[in-house]
Amino acid sequence: TILPDGRVTTDGRLREHLDAIPADEWLDKFNVRYIITGTVGDVWVEDVFFDRQITASLEPNERLSIAWLPDFEADEIHLLTEQMVSHAKVTLSADETLEIPFVELTDTPGLWIAKNEQPISLLGGVAIVVTDEPADVTAISVVNSQEGWFQSVVPGSYKMVHSGDVKIYENLDVWERAFLVESGTRSLDSAAKVEDSSPIFDVYEPGFIKMSVFTVEPRLLVLTDTNYPGWSATVNGEAAEIIELDGLLMGVELPVGEHDVVFEYRPQTFQIGFIITLITLGLAICLYIWAFLTKSSAKN
Repeated sequence: TILPDGRVTTDGRLREHLDAIPADEWLDKFNVRYIITGTVGDVWVEDVFFDRQITASLEPNERLSIAWLPDFEADEIHLLTEQMVSHAKVTLSADETLEIPFVELTDTPGLWIAKNEQPISLLGGVAIVVTDEPADVTAISVVNSQEGWFQSVVPGSYKMVHSGDVKIYENLDVWERAFLVESGTRSLDSAAKVEDSSPIFDVYEPGFIKMSVFTVEPRLLVLTDTNYPGWSATVNGEAAEIIELDGLLMGVELPVGEHDVVFEYRPQTFQIGFIITLITLGLAICLYIWAFLTKSSAKN
């Protein structure tokens, strides 16, 4: 799950409970579009800069794709890992790929370099392939050794969009804020989106959300807003049960057909405050009437 074993959150906040950035699957499904980190993980190795904020753990023979690559030609791919890696697979065109083996530097253990004879464009795509052993990739940089250029890249489906006192990474594989899954789903762990329809937001305001949804089969509509106490839901004007997923998100079951789904936030504190306001207003009116009648009686 997204939280370490033995930890729970009662108010939806996760930051205080996390020791590291959660797995990609959870960031995608929880609609986490941006990740903000510090710069303490940055490191220089053999005069090349590496960004170690986002890492990747690979299973045996798994491939690690790099979603964003710089628009310049490179002849080397540098990679930091304590385990063995096999090769880099570079897509040159729809019918041509190039496999470049990684070699670990003897004088710099943990630094692996895949070197091509000439600089080539990497925009067609690059995948890192490990051996039959798992590997933890901590950083990747692409290098043009002939020109002395280099650029750190982020493993997986991320792109750095800001670098300064903090770094901001955009998640390029994030799921929508609302989506459909199979009816009966109660956790997004290993769940897949149903692509036969997409919810449309008609209104999205603080405390009030309205969506139009069409379903060809019974589905669970998931909204990636935190399920704080006070949320209520209706489907086509009828009250609907809010189903909590993974201790955080909201969902409602939908039958086949067209639906108007409304989520409205009215916390109990608001209702209590409203009642107190009405009582106070009523007492004030009663006191005013009593004072008026008393004054009139005194005059008579």
